Amino acid sequence: MVCIREGCTKPATREGRCPGHQREPFRGSAWRTQRPAGWTSTRRKVLIRDRGVCDLCGGTGATEVDHLVPLARGGSHDMSNLRSLHKECHRNKTQKESRHGG
Repeated sequence: MVCIREGCTKPATREGRCPGHQREPFRGSAWRTQRPAGWTSTRRKVLIRDRGVCDLCGGTGATEVDHLVPLARGGSHDMSNLRSLHKECHRNKTQKESRHGG
C-alpha cells in the first residue's frame, strides 16, 4: 500500500502514510489551528442539512460534525463525507476507532 498523500509513492507504514507524511498527534486545541478554510461554514451547513439529528443514535440536538471516512484513511472535508453527531456519540465512535485501529 502506498502513502495516501497526493503524489507520494512511498510505502505506507501507519495510518496509510509513509514515515515522511505522518500526522502530528492530536493535542486538544491543535485541531483549531489545522481546520481547513471555510470549516465553520461547512460545519454549519452539515448541521442544517441533517436538521441536528445524530446519524448514530437518531436523537435530536446533534452539535458536532464527523467524517464518515476519517482523514487519516483518505477521507475529505467534502459535505458528502460529513455527518452530524451528538458530542457523546462522536466521542464514543472516536474512542472505538482508536482502540480498533479505525
